[in-house]
Amino acid sequence: AGIGLNEAQVETLKALKPRGSVNALMGVFTFGDELDYRILGSLDSVSVDRYKALPVISDLNGLVQVGPNDGFLDMVNSAPFSLQFPGVFEEQWLFDSARARVTYEVTSTGVQAKSELVEALWGDLTANGRFHIKLPGDPLQTTWGLELGVQYANLTDAFRFLPKTLKEEVKDWLVGSVLRGLSKESGMVFHGSLAREAAKDQKSHQLYFKVSETTLDYDPAWPQLEDLAATIFVDNFEISSDDAIGQVYDTRVYGATVMV
Repeated sequence: AGIGLNEAQVETLKALKPRGSVNALMGVFTFGDELDYRILGSLDSVSVDRYKALPVISDLNGLVQVGPNDGFLDMVNSAPFSLQFPGVFEEQWLFDSARARVTYEVTSTGVQAKSELVEALWGDLTANGRFHIKLPGDPLQTTWGLELGVQYANLTDAFRFLPKTLKEEVKDWLVGSVLRGLSKESGMVFHGSLAREAAKDQKSHQLYFKVSETTLDYDPAWPQLEDLAATIFVDNFEISSDDAIGQVYDTRVYGATVMV
C-alpha cells in the first residue's frame, strides 16, 4: 500500500486504519526529477478511524484518487453509513444515502480539504451543504467552514448537528428547552477555529430553525409554550424570534418575541 506514497502519507494511512476493500485499482506513474502519480480505485464498505480533525467513517462506498500532493474522494452511498467528528460534534451523523465530492491538497502550510455540494438523506430528513477545513499542524490554528441546510428534521435529532464550539449555555438551553417539534427548514453556518479553547472572536455561528408542533420549556419558572410555530435565530450573542405563535394553558399567543 505504501508504493508511491511519501512517509507522511504512509503514516496517515496507518493512523486511519482503513478497513474494507479497494477494487479496480489503477495507477499512472510519471518518472522524472520527481515522481508524479495518480492512483485510482473504487471503495467498497470502507471504514476509517479518527485522524486529527478528519471524521470517523463507516461503510463508505465511492471512488478515490490519490496523488503526491492532492486528490479527491467521491462518496456514492446508497446504503446506510455514518460520519462522526469526535472533536467537533457530540453525536455521530447517520445517513441512509449520500453523494459528495471532497478534494484535498497538501501544501507547505499544511493540508486543506473542501467539498462540493453534499447531498444526504436520513429517513424524512434531507441535508445539503458544503465544508472546508485547513489543518496547518497546530490544533489552535485549525480552521473550518460549514454551510448546512436541513429539511424535515425532528428537533430532538437536529441537535446532533450543533458543534461543540457553541457556548455551553446556548447548547444546554436549546437541548433542555425544546422538548419536541419539527423543523421543516433549518440553515446553519459555522466558521473559524475548531479548537474549543480558542478565543470567542476566532469562531462564529449563525443558525435558524423554522419550527412547528413544538413544545418549548423556556424557563423552569414559566409555563410551557405548546404548539409553537416560529422562526428561531441563533448566533454568537443571542437566541431570538419575533414571530412566535403558540398556546400557554388556555391562552392563544400571537406574535410573541423571544430573546435569550
